Amino acid sequence: PNPSRSQGNDQWRGNRIQRVQATTRLHLTVEPADAAVYVDNRFVGTAEEVNALDRGITVAPGHHVVTVSRPGFHEKALEVTVEEGKTGTLEISLNK
Repeated sequence: PNPSRSQGNDQWRGNRIQRVQATTRLHLTVEPADAAVYVDNRFVGTAEEVNALDRGITVAPGHHVVTVSRPGFHEKALEVTVEEGKTGTLEISLNK
């Protein structure tokens, strides 16, 4: 290995801001299983996929909007605020 290159990498690592941040999560329980789940307008998976995540979805601390939709059902959007290092929990069931 090239010592100067290695030193450059070490120097870059030394200058990088290292902040230990507790993981913030959102644990969702959603029905029906084939509904689409969005967090802040970003598709995160089907209800079946999201329900299978034992640890939930990693999110930034703060305010989020969870939207669940499926053709033939009324769309539902719920707001949740999750503190840094905590896990927020939401249960959402769609109605026809």
